[in-house]
Formats: sequence, C-alpha cells, structure tokens
Amino acid sequence: MTVREPAFPDLEHLVSPTSVVLVGASDTPGSVGARLTENVIDHSSIPGDVYLVNARRSQVHGKRAYSSVLELPTTPDVAVIVVAASLVGAIVRDCAQIGIPFAAVLSSGFSEAGGDGVALERELREIADQTGIRIYGPNSPGISNIRARIGLNFSPAFAADLTSGPIGLATQGGGLGRTLLQASDRGLGVARWLSSGNEADLEISDFIHHLASTDEVEVIVAIIEGIRDGARFAAAALHARAAGKPIIAIKLGRSEYGRAAAMSHTTSMTGEAQINSAVFDQLGITEVEDISDLIDTAALFAQRRPGPHERVAIYTYSGGTAALAADGIGARNIELAEFDAATGNALEQALPRFGTRSNPVDTGTEVLAKPEMVRASLEPVLRDPNVGLTVVPVPIEMGQTTATLAEELVGLARTSGATVLPIWMTDRLGLGYRILTDGGVVPSRSLSTGLNAIHSWVRAGRRTLDFEPDWRPAVMTQPASASGVQGATLAENEAKALVSRAGIETPAGVVVSTADEAATAAARLGFPVAMKISSADIAHKTDIGGVALNVEEAEEARQTYLSILESVASAAPTARIDGVLVERMERVRGYEALLAAHRDPTFGPIITIGVGGVLVEIMKDAAHAMAPVSSDTARRLLAQTQLGQIMTSPRGRPAADLAPLANAIRALSELISTDPDIREIEINPLLVSYDGARVIALDALAVVASKGPTDD
Repeated sequence: MTVREPAFPDLEHLVSPTSVVLVGASDTPGSVGARLTENVIDHSSIPGDVYLVNARRSQVHGKRAYSSVLELPTTPDVAVIVVAASLVGAIVRDCAQIGIPFAAVLSSGFSEAGGDGVALERELREIADQTGIRIYGPNSPGISNIRARIGLNFSPAFAADLTSGPIGLATQGGGLGRTLLQASDRGLGVARWLSSGNEADLEISDFIHHLASTDEVEVIVAIIEGIRDGARFAAAALHARAAGKPIIAIKLGRSEYGRAAAMSHTTSMTGEAQINSAVFDQLGITEVEDISDLIDTAALFAQRRPGPHERVAIYTYSGGTAALAADGIGARNIELAEFDAATGNALEQALPRFGTRSNPVDTGTEVLAKPEMVRASLEPVLRDPNVGLTVVPVPIEMGQTTATLAEELVGLARTSGATVLPIWMTDRLGLGYRILTDGGVVPSRSLSTGLNAIHSWVRAGRRTLDFEPDWRPAVMTQPASASGVQGATLAENEAKALVSRAGIETPAGVVVSTADEAATAAARLGFPVAMKISSADIAHKTDIGGVALNVEEAEEARQTYLSILESVASAAPTARIDGVLVERMERVRGYEALLAAHRDPTFGPIITIGVGGVLVEIMKDAAHAMAPVSSDTARRLLAQTQLGQIMTSPRGRPAADLAPLANAIRALSELISTDPDIREIEINPLLVSYDGARVIALDALAVVASKGPTDD
C-alpha cells in the first residue's frame, strides 16, 4: 500500500512576515482598507518594511503610497489585498511576477457571492497553479499572529484582542473565530489565528498542519464549514496527533439548515454529519457542538493532556451544587475518584463536623471565611494521586469569601500542577471571577458546559489506548479520481462474488435460466432453497415478488421459477433479467447485521456496521469509519452499535464471539480500500450465528466502475 502523503507548504513567512505590502491601503475612516492599515502600522510589530499601495493616492497614513506592487523597491513576504474583487486577479499576477510568495486576499465578492464571483475565484486558483504564488483567501478576515503582535486583518477589535496563549486557531469564517479570540477575557489566550475564507488555494488543512508544527501552539481549535480534500485533512490531523497537538473542532452544517448556511457563507462542501463525526473520532479529533464547549474544552487540554484513566473530584461549598455536579458527571459516564487515606485524613482534620469528607467534597460555607481552612481542605484534594481533575463549582458570588476561594485555587493550581476547572455558575461576576481569569485558570460559565468539556477531555484520554500510529486511511492511498467514476449495479450473484473475494461466507447457489434448471439445481443444492430474481436493475426484490423462501421440493422449485418471472415481468417490465438465483438456505439462527462499504466523495472508502434485516430502517443503528480498519477497530465500531450491545449482552444465551464479525468488517474494508473500481457494497442481511462463529452474507448489492473486479 503506497501512502500519498500530501506536501504541505511552509507558512512561517505568511504568518510571521518580516515585510508586507498592503494593496488597497486607505485613510477613509471606517473602510476596510483603513482598518487594515491602522492594524498593521499602529498595532503590529512588523520587523521590516511595510509598503502601502493605493492607485489614487501618493500618501496614506502619513507614508508613501505606491500606485502598484510593480513599483516596490524590494520584495515583501506577503501582499495583503483589500480591493474590489474584479481587480484582485491582476494584482495577484503582479505579485507573482515580482516574486512575492504569498497573497492574502481579504476582499469579498467571489464564489460566496455567486455569478461573476465564481469565475473570479477560479481565476485566482489558476494563477496559483500557473505561477506558484500561494493564495490565502479570498473572503478571509485575515491573519492574526498574537504571539508576534502581527495583525494582517481589518478587525476593529484587533488592538484589544492581543492576549497571547497556547491555542492555535484555524477557521474558515471570521465571526466565530473572533468569538474564541475574545475568550481571552476568560483567560484563554491564542497564539495564532488563520482563517481560510473561500480556499481558492490554501485550505484549513494547511493551517492545521502549520499550527501542529509550531512550538508556541499546544492545542489546535478548528471551526470547520467544509472539507475540500479529505486526504489532506486526514494527513494534517494525523500529523497533529503524532506531534501531540490535540485538535478540538466544531463542524458546521450538521443539519439541513446548517448545511445551507455553510454553503452560502463559504460555498464549502459539507459531508454527512455521521460520517464527519466518525472520521473526526478516528483521526483523534475531539468534536464539540457549541462555541462555549469549544472554549472550555480547549482550556482543559491546554492545562494538560488527558491520560487513559482520568478520574474527577468535586470541591464546592454547597451541598445542592455538589449533588447536581455529581449527577451530571454520572450521566456523562465520568468516574468520580476515590480519595486515598491521606486525603481523607486531611479532610477530617480541616473541615467542620458537618462538612463532607468524601468525593464530592461539600465544605459548607463556613470555610469561605477562613482562608486557612480553604487551603487545608482544597490542597489534599488537588494533590490526591487518584484525582486527575478537580471541578470547583461556584454557585453564588459572595464577595471577599468567594475571592478567597479563587485566590487559593489559583495559587494551589500553580504550585501543585493540578488540573482544575472552576465553574462560575452565577451571573454576578465579582472579584473572585476576575482573580480566576487573571490567574490563567479559565472558568466555565455553566455547569453543563463545564461537564461537557470534562467528558470530552476524559473520553479523549481513553481514546489514546486505541491509537494505531501506522494506520493510514485509504483516501491517502487511492487515486482521488477513483471516487468520481460512474458506477454500474451488479446482480446479486456477482455482488456475492465480490463478498467471497473478501473471504466472507456466502450460501452455495447458482443462476438458472429455465424452470427445469431450477428444479435440478435445487435438488443438487439440497432443500430447502431460496429463489430470487437475478437482475442488476432490481435492488428491492421482495417488494415485487422476486423472492421465495423455503422451497422444499423440485416441482415447487419449477413452479416458483415461473411465478417469480411472471411477478417481476408485471412489476418491472423493462428490467434486464439474467435468470433466477437458487441458493441453499442456511439452517443457522442468529443476528441480522448490515455490513456495507461505500466511497465518500470527501473521505474515500467508508465502512458501516449495524443492525440489519427488516429493522435497518427502524433502528437506524450504524457506526462508520474510514477504511481500512483493523480487527481491533472493527470491535470498537461494534461497541458503538446496538448490534454489538445485543451480541455481548443477550438475554437467555451466552455472549457471542465478536471476532468472526470483526474479521468480516476488516476484510470488507480492505477490499474496498484496495480495489478502486468498487463504488459500493452492501450486505443485508449478514447473518451472524448466536454464538458468533458463522458470518454469512445472505444478500448483497454492489456498484462498480466496471465488471473488472468480478473477473478471476
């Protein structure tokens, strides 16, 4: 298997330029050009030259303005362009002509606007291909390198958004990125923010790869509207994972409404939500659903990477709050830590007789008036070897007493190195809240959001046990063009030939073309038999009388053949008929599964497993993964499904052996991963015996680019 590792560009001179040129620089108050000029000249620290270009003015912002980039005395690292969309193409060509390596196009009016904008954006892509200049945007809010104090953007709030921290931010739009940037008011700092806009050339995957390669970034936050190239995205995510840089992401467009909004905003393709979520999980990306969850989760990962066995402590001064937090932790399948003996003894000594000495810890409000009691009870909890994270809910603001708790929490977190999450539950923000944010201990603003973040953090730690460092998805090993080939549906016997190639058992059978052949074949196979119409044009055979089960004798087989042809001729007169498939019926009782593989337009071959048979539409039980998958990954997929739960916790019989089914999942995933002509295979039902030992494909559907894959 040859892995096509994408080549990622070095973006350091784009993000940390020594010199820049602003094309469209302006003094017009409130204009995009003026805001860009102010941010770069007044609020940024560019080490070298800052050139201004304005075709109508010789001076802007007290500096000389050139009429064209072709007049510049030296070649800058980046051209930042904020002119009308119709002028951008020619300017980018001029930039390429004088050797400027990067053009950051902040102008709008391209594909997101439709009409002529689509052609203008296509022109930018062609310029990048022809000249080698790398284009950032268009329709981008710009570049913010907070750590280096460089703002190649037109944000009116840039000067106030300069709190640096360990977060690397990659987005495709602007508004939500600034929302996270302004989480600095809660103590969460950002090192670099890159926003790709319409992605005429550079895309969000390039930025994820760049942030993962940057020492000053510890955690990557991504707000994703669409993924243009699945192979590049997978490669960037795996690079981040190997570098130990966790990715926390929101994928917009999970609903029909959301997909429409994402398309109209950046014209990005959005995949099926279930597939995207499965891919994120497989790549080690932590997916969240809300911007508050994104902030809280990123803050936790920035404190410490989770291990596989994290347990949580609750410390608060309210009994009701302790119970509410414990309920939320239990509902999220998070484990409360059991304190060791030393912690229990310390709490016994520190707390009044009505305080709770086990987890969750309810100190009572008396301790808030006694700083020494706060320290004496909080420190042993933070230092307990069984505690991976301590959550400290603050239900009410109580002036100096709450400030005392905050001071002790900040100080002890710093000296102990403990991972803590204060949750400021009250709407009244007082001195204690500011002590937390100024001390770099990022408070959550609601109990549910904070506990969601803990759940994501704990789950990510558990997932580290599943990491397969050498795994690469098939989207990185197959030609991208394979996914665009028109497919042709195979008849059931041909589809089962593909299934057999994967090593999955199929019933013995033969296609016959006369009633006498049907009787002879049935007798040879052994009764009872199943008889089905054989036609590539008919997917749902039962619906039109094309299936008969439990045929018990030769004459019945003869008559059934004629009956099937008659029913199908009436219901589907134009269908191409190959004959009738006669198969031996398996006398195996078991579970009915659906096992399928298809080629996703973004992420390539995808494997799916879940409950099958007549319940498939009712239960909608399915787990997905990028192919190929190992048998271990297949087992984990099964654990996500109701099918897997039923097989391992059946009522009235022993648990099934999952290994044969896991091997079948692996085998089908390898088949579609190694044969680019296969578009889709669906086995439904896949019969799994109650003990799990036999896995038999009773029916199969396949779509291929040609009939080549069925040739021996």
